[in-house]
Amino acid sequence: NQLLKIDYLNIPIDKMPLVIKGFVDSEKIITSFNVSGKDLNVEVLKNLVQSSISLPVLNSIIPEGKIELNIDVLVNGNKAPEIKGKIGFNSLGALFILDDPLEIKNVFGNLILDGEKVIFDKIGGLVNNEPFSILGNLSLKEDENVDLSLEAKHLKVLKSLLSFATAKTPFKPIADTVTGEASDLNLKVTGKLSK
Repeated sequence: NQLLKIDYLNIPIDKMPLVIKGFVDSEKIITSFNVSGKDLNVEVLKNLVQSSISLPVLNSIIPEGKIELNIDVLVNGNKAPEIKGKIGFNSLGALFILDDPLEIKNVFGNLILDGEKVIFDKIGGLVNNEPFSILGNLSLKEDENVDLSLEAKHLKVLKSLLSFATAKTPFKPIADTVTGEASDLNLKVTGKLSK
């Protein structure tokens, strides 16, 4: 039989269940699964991911807080995976050990994935103890739309983070020259990204 079916796999994450359901059909080259859970400890999730795959970037992140997720993933042949669902943040935070230390904490809100774009639904919290919020959406497809609003009371430009965030975008040469700080930032980014 070429079909592996997972009816209900319960992985305890700090006493809260991470549930996986789905199937892998090796004959038709289709994989479909759902991952869900509430009040999942992100530090335990990070350790679980690190024990499964090598992602060196995770070594410079110390996460805290909890997330709620309900994600559907469909992989059909050699096509890019289709990912839909929601990730909710509940007092999420992380310390990024970079050239410029970065602390993000008390993050609430939702990331919604609809297969076409990532929707930032009232995400807000603190960056280096300064309030910030993100609202809008970012396309998951090439040459597609961006519509984001970023607000922050005070934001220091962190070159290492800006360089990482723009690494595969046309903004990289510009981002590498940005320095300084912003006060009462209210930034609206709209348009199309292209290679």
